[in-house]
Amino acid sequence: MNHDGEAHTWDRWASASQIRTPTGLNSPTVTAQKELAAFGALQAPKAGSPDETFQSLIRERYEAQESKEIPVTVVFQGMVIGQRHPYARADVYGQSSDGPGGTESTTVYPVSSQYTVRKAYGDAYLIYQYDEHYSCFKNSFGKWECNPNSGGKGMVKQFREERAG
Repeated sequence: MNHDGEAHTWDRWASASQIRTPTGLNSPTVTAQKELAAFGALQAPKAGSPDETFQSLIRERYEAQESKEIPVTVVFQGMVIGQRHPYARADVYGQSSDGPGGTESTTVYPVSSQYTVRKAYGDAYLIYQYDEHYSCFKNSFGKWECNPNSGGKGMVKQFREERAG
């Protein structure tokens, strides 16, 4: 018998009475895999639709934070685009509730999205579940932009999934 990571000098023989059948308990990796599978995934949005544009912007936000050594996968479980409204005027501090980058003539699309972000590290995948709200609009350069509205508090849960050897 040998435990992972132990030197072979610690090896020992086990009798039949010392060997137990599995108890049915799941490892944290199996539990994480089951929970993630239960989330499911949205079907791919139509090309050129606001859903596709906003999902791409949110996905790029996470991919830009990482490197080639730490690949990132973003999977959407839900997305709802709310009632459009004009870009909110700046307050006395020069900040808008819709975030930076817009002008008063800009139309803002409030977006509620649920997604998981999976980062591949050397020994494990770290998976984060988000329920986030964004204000999406075309900025003063005519490019789409999505600002998070939760102040970084959109993370619901974190999982760790061990990578196969």
